[in-house]
Amino acid sequence: MELGALLQRREQLPFFQDISPDQKRISPDDKWRTFFLYGFGHRLERNCRLCPLTASLLRQVPGVETAFFSILAPGKIIPPHRGITKGLIRCHLGVVIPPAADQCFMDIGDVRCTWQQGRLLLFDDTYPHAVSNHSDQERVVLLFDIRRPLTLSGRLVRAALLWGFRRTAYVRDAMRNEARWEQRQLALGR
Repeated sequence: MELGALLQRREQLPFFQDISPDQKRISPDDKWRTFFLYGFGHRLERNCRLCPLTASLLRQVPGVETAFFSILAPGKIIPPHRGITKGLIRCHLGVVIPPAADQCFMDIGDVRCTWQQGRLLLFDDTYPHAVSNHSDQERVVLLFDIRRPLTLSGRLVRAALLWGFRRTAYVRDAMRNEARWEQRQLALGR
């Protein structure tokens, strides 16, 4: 299993804030690791080769912008935050889910949501949402953003917004950090 192989080397996987420094505001600790397959519309070929089945499935999903395994350690709390645009829909596919739903959950506004293994949870991440893993087990979801179905004018606005966003330091720094992490892994023979 692809994820199993990744989790065997979880200590080498980057913390979210190591890839995207802006995430330090919601994750300043060492309890949120990631493994990116897509970043802001760019397919990360090396990582996709390490997870060919997952990458193949993601290729079948229209409009994938970002996709990564989101690995939360026991005790991780992500405070309320919001996504960047209504032009995308956030999807969480439950992969490794602690059994006690009351200990591992996401609050979206006033609604408490829990994950189920093998099931999708879709939501508009421009609403405030927070995540808590109070369990003693790791939680892993395949997190991916897809383009929301929109009218022609909405698609044009989204395209312009994403075009501009991809040129910001937020995206450029994250892509550069991901490339550096990959190069370190190659140098170490991983």
